Amino acid sequence: MAEINIGKQCSFSTCQRLDFLPFTCGNCLAIFCLEHRSTTAHNCTAKPRETTKINHSTPKDGIKCFLESCQIREILPVKCEKCLQEFCLRHRHPQDHFCSKLGEENSSNEKQNSERATVSKKEKKGRGGARSRSREAKVALMKMKLHAVGDSSTPRDERIYFSILLPEGSLTRTKAMFFSKRWSVGKTIDEIAKTCKLKNENNKQPSKKLRLFETCSRQLTIDSSLEEEISRNSETLFSGSELIIQYVEDK
Repeated sequence: MAEINIGKQCSFSTCQRLDFLPFTCGNCLAIFCLEHRSTTAHNCTAKPRETTKINHSTPKDGIKCFLESCQIREILPVKCEKCLQEFCLRHRHPQDHFCSKLGEENSSNEKQNSERATVSKKEKKGRGGARSRSREAKVALMKMKLHAVGDSSTPRDERIYFSILLPEGSLTRTKAMFFSKRWSVGKTIDEIAKTCKLKNENNKQPSKKLRLFETCSRQLTIDSSLEEEISRNSETLFSGSELIIQYVEDK
């Protein structure tokens, strides 16, 4: 099963710290943490590169997904191992961002035209766009409830529904599930792992851990209940929204 590696180690010999938002030196192209990112901090001896592109994105603004039709900005973007471009979690798989290295050169132009057409349709929605999106979200939730799986003993008035995006290599890409809003995020992860047959070593040391993320890459707090998470992030997290379950390095 392919797993995502988030963060990189600082190249400074006396540091080697794992940084979740590493910086690339514009001269020597090595990876450094925030403390050693400047050329003076890591004693850089390489000559300045005139053609080096400097990424001015900040944690506050985030880095925009390379897919043209996607407007999501990630604090921790995922680099595609094939085309080496950075994408959001939703488009991290090569087939999701129409990777140019998949040997599909003959259909690449058609896919680009399809993306432009999708963007054009969204722009033409005009004043009815917000109402339409709200209506589509309600319809999607109704459909989700028809085939969602979960603990049948969960009271209906406590149930909350999510479309779970599973790690690459899973038998299915997504799974509609329901949980009790009173459950902790940790218990929710255990339930997803059991239902979807995912390797779960959250209670072992050391090992990669299963964690839940919103599609904007915000990680849900393990000890918080789903109800508390929704209360704090009601604009992006609600019944019917998508969550990503992914393996991350243990801190």
